[in-house]
Amino acid sequence: MRIQLFLLIIFFSSNGLLANTYDHRFQKAFSVQSLSIEEGLSQSVVNSIIQDSEGYIWAATEDGLNRFNGYEFRRFYHEHDNDFSLNENMIFSLFEDRDERGIWVGTNQGISYFDKETSHFTNYQYNNKNLAPVVSIVQLNDGRVLFGTDDGLFLFNKQEHKIEAFTSKNGKKIEDEVVSLFYEDEKVWAATFDCIYQVDFKDETIIRLCEFFSFDDKNSMIKTIAKTNETLWIGTSVGLFEFDLARRKLSKFNNSESSLSNDWVQHLIADDNDNLWVATAAGLNFIDLSTSRVSQYRRNIHDKSGMTSDDILWIFIDTEGLIWLGTYTGGINILNPNQKGFVNVLTKTDTSSFGSNNTVHGITTDDNENLWMAVFGAGVFKLDLMTGTVSRALQESDEKVGLAYSLLYDRNQLLWVGTNEGLIVYSPQNDIGYQLILIVDGNESPFNSYIFKIYEDREGGIWIATLEGLFKVDEIEQNLDVLTLRISSQLNRLPFTFRDKSSNVSAIEESDDGNLWIGGAAGLVVRSNKDGTWRHYRYQKNNENSLANDDVQVIFEDSRGTVWIGTSNGLNRVVRNSDKDIYFERITRKDGLPNNSIYGILEDSEGKIWLSTNRGLVRYSDYTETIQLYSYRDGISSNEFNKNAYFADSQGFLYFGSINGVTVIK
Repeated sequence: MRIQLFLLIIFFSSNGLLANTYDHRFQKAFSVQSLSIEEGLSQSVVNSIIQDSEGYIWAATEDGLNRFNGYEFRRFYHEHDNDFSLNENMIFSLFEDRDERGIWVGTNQGISYFDKETSHFTNYQYNNKNLAPVVSIVQLNDGRVLFGTDDGLFLFNKQEHKIEAFTSKNGKKIEDEVVSLFYEDEKVWAATFDCIYQVDFKDETIIRLCEFFSFDDKNSMIKTIAKTNETLWIGTSVGLFEFDLARRKLSKFNNSESSLSNDWVQHLIADDNDNLWVATAAGLNFIDLSTSRVSQYRRNIHDKSGMTSDDILWIFIDTEGLIWLGTYTGGINILNPNQKGFVNVLTKTDTSSFGSNNTVHGITTDDNENLWMAVFGAGVFKLDLMTGTVSRALQESDEKVGLAYSLLYDRNQLLWVGTNEGLIVYSPQNDIGYQLILIVDGNESPFNSYIFKIYEDREGGIWIATLEGLFKVDEIEQNLDVLTLRISSQLNRLPFTFRDKSSNVSAIEESDDGNLWIGGAAGLVVRSNKDGTWRHYRYQKNNENSLANDDVQVIFEDSRGTVWIGTSNGLNRVVRNSDKDIYFERITRKDGLPNNSIYGILEDSEGKIWLSTNRGLVRYSDYTETIQLYSYRDGISSNEFNKNAYFADSQGFLYFGSINGVTVIK
């Protein structure tokens, strides 16, 4: 039987660019599904997780055994009047018998075996008394089952149906407290707090390797072991160590550029690519062993869709590649390491240390893998996409920066910042906020208009859309840290029918044919590249092929040359027969949109159109006219997005700003 989990796993692109392993966007790319008492888990401390041959997930807790079928839990407990119940509710370890398909359950009182056909537990003893706590279980190729206990190494003899202390051919035993077992190729590595034994079952010998394990800290304890190729990985209370089995050499894992989130290592597991997952008392870590690069995953108290606990006790990878985490008091967390869907950056945690909100409008990137964001009322923030470091920029350059609304990083490596009181120009490379001399239509002017959008055309021309009209930067002169900008108003060039209603211009787009599309509170105007004429398009009450609304908020041309107009009352697809013969096809709530207020429009690598709205994100295919809706519970930052808060970079990442940071899509 194949169990289909209820988890929402999102894959947007199967042929996207390979991720840079240093990329902060991919370090945050996990949407977490949590399962705890509210979902039916018996208790929130989860010591072990396995998946059986039928697809069921089994979880060991401090108060009972749990079986999860993808929808609900079935719980098993010790019952005083039932000899076929668990011997103890405190459970440390689980293992499915390869031959019998039952579940071995290591508890604080020894070992129980669950028969799936009868739903009965058989409780085994050693010498007529319970085993010591069983913390690790493995099965040999010949079917024998090994138990790592507080009193050493034991095995289950299936022929005689009893538990025996494992004894080598020459009479040696492991009688120290065993904390972890690892089995491969007829060899078992058994770890105690201060030593590791290699047990070879081909000749039934025990090799004591204690002399090779000398840790600098005398208080160190071995907690867990795992193996990749010829390296035995050892998790301890003082960090992660690697033991070269061929050379018999121990060394501490160290990366000067990135480290583990915590040195108290509680569990280790290698994935199918021989990369290592490391559970610590303060976070989950992924080590790309080809580069030794460490990626940390921590709990964010402001992220309701994130990890529920940093104290990770157990890691399990299921047949679908999902990562199941057993946590201390946080229940089960489930992560999809292959998910290339929604990533949320500039969280409340990122901005709280600055005493700021994280409501984002303008977004852009620079040439050095930095993401720049205009946080209205708080200024401009910079996120280093490789390290995840957040900083506040331009604080000393201009007091208007706190009113930042729109951003542009131009081809000359200048960052243009539009505020509700004018313009700021900054050089990220030189960390210079330029003093501006603004010459508007031949006269020096403070130019303190509310700037909605700054746009660079294909020839490098800078256009500025404001509350008071459209402007173009005709000339830039630099003298040290002083920039003189010669700006001309374009408002009088717009059709009288447009400017007579409103001077508000908020959207600009140059299409591939060179036409210039301008939108604002009075509708849409288009300048023909062929003859320079302007045409004005507005909403007409009885014309379904007219603009959906006069309030144009965003204009976007896709890779096929289709122009899309987002208004406050619906999306419009432009159908062009010629420059002078165009009409509009409306897409609104009647067609499946969650909301008619369209704030941002972008295109992904598969040619699908993404919309940001007041009710989440939309992915629209104009081939099939299908609409996919995504809300906060699907992993996006918020259901409420913002105007002028959208950006697509050269690597294919899409960014949408909301009242709760930025959602990134790849």
